[in-house]
Amino acid sequence: MKNLLAIAAFLTIGCSTVAAVEPVNVAASACDVCVALETAKSRYVALTTTNLRTGKTSVATAFLVGSHRAISNFHVLAADSVTTEKNAQGESVAIHIVGISTQFDLIAFESVNGEGLAPVVFADKFDVGEVGANWSNAERNDGFFRTYRIAKGEDKSKHIALDRPTLPGESGSGLLNLRGEAVGVIDGCAMGAEGDRLYGLAVSASVVKKFVEVNFSDKNPYDPPATEP
Repeated sequence: MKNLLAIAAFLTIGCSTVAAVEPVNVAASACDVCVALETAKSRYVALTTTNLRTGKTSVATAFLVGSHRAISNFHVLAADSVTTEKNAQGESVAIHIVGISTQFDLIAFESVNGEGLAPVVFADKFDVGEVGANWSNAERNDGFFRTYRIAKGEDKSKHIALDRPTLPGESGSGLLNLRGEAVGVIDGCAMGAEGDRLYGLAVSASVVKKFVEVNFSDKNPYDPPATEP
């Protein structure tokens, strides 16, 4: 209980907007949560996709994997739209895509953020029941801390299932373990095989790591089309 109260106090003081602190964190120390929180915040980028015809917007999140290098979900893009990120001054800047995987719903882009940021460390493994945390643009809150438990291990589609549904705007955020290592990238929700429970989904680190290595290498062959926003 003391650990839970310490975590609650830290999150109340240290975050502008946070999800409720839940019993899922009771086995973790406040210091452990600090590592995940600070790592997630340092690698967070807010994304906005704007329809050029209607002006309607949707929000998502990108995850900085290194200095000026970011990834997100492919599904945050849309036809007749432009996707932008916020720079340090709060201005909107169109993203420049350098890689796409429709199979794993991932994009890589050159970011105006993350100057000097060290390459992200990917987790070699994870355990069912392990706590994961992220910092995202959930429900248009520019900075939202949330925790999950890993409910199911990596499946054939290279996704891991989380114990509850993700929120709109979390797409593309990094899911970190309490050591600050990337376990995956939040990707949406799916109904369980039993049909009676909705799980959150994250693209597994095993796939994300390879995607990052390929698309941020000097041999990256991807050339965005001329019409790319």
